[in-house]
Amino acid sequence: MTNEPTTAELWTGVREGLRLARNHEASAQTYYSEVGSQLALLKDRKPAGVTWPDWVRAEADLSRERADELIRIAKGDMTVEDVRKRARESTAKSKRKPGDTVTGLPKRRIIDLGPGPLPPEDEDPGVEDHVLVENLYTAFMLRAAAAVSAAVYSGPVRDDVIPQARWVAAAWTTLADELEKRL
Repeated sequence: MTNEPTTAELWTGVREGLRLARNHEASAQTYYSEVGSQLALLKDRKPAGVTWPDWVRAEADLSRERADELIRIAKGDMTVEDVRKRARESTAKSKRKPGDTVTGLPKRRIIDLGPGPLPPEDEDPGVEDHVLVENLYTAFMLRAAAAVSAAVYSGPVRDDVIPQARWVAAAWTTLADELEKRL
């Protein structure tokens, strides 16, 4: 006589293990690993005439991809944290729009406003390229406050000082105009 669990017992174990893993974050790795082991046994016992994706969806409301992830967790090929990291990266990637940078932020348009320092041609001048999307507002407000604080000059007035000040002012005016259009 064998002590192997029946298919019905395995599916019950899968459903209960998923419930426990969702409710006990600290033990999720253990629960998901056990669920993955049970799924591996079930995959080997799949009845003829039914596909693995259909069977796992009907019995445990899991996609084939999720079931296979859990089997990989059980085998030690990946961890719960690996799965979560992939999900975060996939979500971030899906939120990108065509033309966005790798960081998911739009490329900055360079506006030539006359005199002023120009970035080297091989350098990306994007000030916001390293800023997380959720921090763009705060970063902008800090830069604007710093710009106001830095709008002072007590040195000698030479021919290039006034055009430089106007160039900076024009850049902020152009930005304000572009922002107004987006309202």
